[in-house]
Amino acid sequence: VSFIVGIVFDEGMEWLEGLAILGAVFVVVAVTSISNYQKEQQFRALSAVNDNVIITVIRKGDKQRISTYDVVVGDIVLLSAGDEVCADGVIFE
Repeated sequence: VSFIVGIVFDEGMEWLEGLAILGAVFVVVAVTSISNYQKEQQFRALSAVNDNVIITVIRKGDKQRISTYDVVVGDIVLLSAGDEVCADGVIFE
């Protein structure tokens, strides 16, 4: 507002104060945006690593330890206490 008033009424260098305020606001917004973007990227990377869990499966008669992302139809997932079920399936003993 003071920037516009300084230009309209042309009272010397009054518009410079408004320009300085506008510049400061721009710097704060830019720094905050960059910081939030970097934090979001770090969170996504951490979340992707956290979701990748190694499980034990029986595939073609052999026990294998694989990532939850590598489970395919026909794998028998061996569950123990505290394990999360990583896919839909049928439970049998």
